Amino acid sequence: MRHFDTKSIIRPLLCAVATGFWAYGLMGCATSNGVAHEYREALRDSDDLESNGHTTLKGPRTSLVIMVDGLGTSTLRAGLRAGQLPEITRFFSAPHGNLRGSEFVLARGSFPTLTYPNLVSLVTGRAVDGHGILGNRLLGDEGEIIDFENVLNWKKLEHKISPMTAFSVLRNRGQASVSYSYPLFNGGTANQRPSFEVAAGYASKDYDVVDIYTLESLGMFLESTPAHRWPRFIFVHLINVDGVEHEKGANTPQVLEALRILDRRLAPIFHWVRKAENEGHHTDTVLTSDHGFVNVSYQIPIEKLVARLPSAKELKLVVDNRVASMYLPSGWSLRTRREAAREFSQISKIGWTALRQRLPADGEGIGRISIFYANGSEARIDFKNAQCDYGPWAARYTYVNKVTTRGQSGFHCPEIYDELSDTDSYTFVVSSLLEYFRAEKSPDLVLVPDDDADFSGAYRGNHGGLTSEEVLVPMLARHARLGRKVFPVHRLLHKLEIFSEEKQ
Repeated sequence: MRHFDTKSIIRPLLCAVATGFWAYGLMGCATSNGVAHEYREALRDSDDLESNGHTTLKGPRTSLVIMVDGLGTSTLRAGLRAGQLPEITRFFSAPHGNLRGSEFVLARGSFPTLTYPNLVSLVTGRAVDGHGILGNRLLGDEGEIIDFENVLNWKKLEHKISPMTAFSVLRNRGQASVSYSYPLFNGGTANQRPSFEVAAGYASKDYDVVDIYTLESLGMFLESTPAHRWPRFIFVHLINVDGVEHEKGANTPQVLEALRILDRRLAPIFHWVRKAENEGHHTDTVLTSDHGFVNVSYQIPIEKLVARLPSAKELKLVVDNRVASMYLPSGWSLRTRREAAREFSQISKIGWTALRQRLPADGEGIGRISIFYANGSEARIDFKNAQCDYGPWAARYTYVNKVTTRGQSGFHCPEIYDELSDTDSYTFVVSSLLEYFRAEKSPDLVLVPDDDADFSGAYRGNHGGLTSEEVLVPMLARHARLGRKVFPVHRLLHKLEIFSEEKQ
């Protein structure tokens, strides 16, 4: 029997990924204390400026936001109820935190429920209609597909969002920030850079290695930097839970074990935060997520199905896990578009389709989004310009079938739909779809599969759709006043006063 040398196969792959990091300036001789060193150099320069009467990086408050990629509400609640998360429980429970046993505040993630729309929403304080990152994959200006899960496209992401991020806003105010997120590699006063081990972890999908390196670096930073010199904002992006859920499925024993291990590794971080608090340094700490997961067992071959259509060459399709977006020919009439949306909703395992019928003309009139279901029914979201807390519009929802029409008599602000959301009430669909279709380069049509299906066929667990498990994410807070009502993730940094409370 012939034995294959797996190293001869894996090593070139690791080298290729590492070369990608190198080529785009994302990787240097990175070490675990690299962020702390870069930050100390920035402080030294700041002290020189302060001695000459200029601004300083010092501040009386720090907001530490830890985003656990893919951490769904069911998984977190199961870990809390089983007593497997002692560090998280102690740190975020009363009297300093908002955790009550296994119950916690919920926030609404952006649609699509994918990493990059939500990562960018969080750090920019804007909904998707304000930043334009409509998926992990999106259609470029030349009709090409830009995949942000490819490290080679991270610079394109930076170019699109850099002026909008909290890192840039704080820098312009003379305040400091630190980024522990590899895709957001160049915005903060100090930024985490991937080592060769991290690049190898990405290549081999050993995301535990990536998180270990991140938390070791964060721990060294907090320990070696005096609390009164901590930056105004520290953002931490952890990715292993997401990787395990993709591979093993949602809310499985393997995912709970990954979360239990993460809980243990967070203990040193919580220790240094408590120490800073005891020294009188105001620190808000938030642990949240970008999306949850559902288990999938069926793949819809949407690309093959679309390719068979007579109009296939006129359609532009972007497939992104559990959502597919489609740009229809500009010459199609509204009737043709509605017929297409309804026909796509009849494909086996498609849950529903949503069509942007019209936008308010020149800011006046009423826009409409129509949702078509497999059973032939239809929902309508009418919207118009209005002065609301979370966006410049108000909406009215109506459900129509062959027998009856029911819905709302008036228009309501988006925060009302969010605040009424829970695991049984799907009112978040209204605000989610409106933000999405109001974006400048949003598609004409989106297709979302049944809860147990996706378009990729690559994972046991997946996300991107509009189930409550995918959309509603945990929002654990310590020394941060977030309230108890559901709010959109893009409002978090406003609540932490990193952005002003001006309406976006």
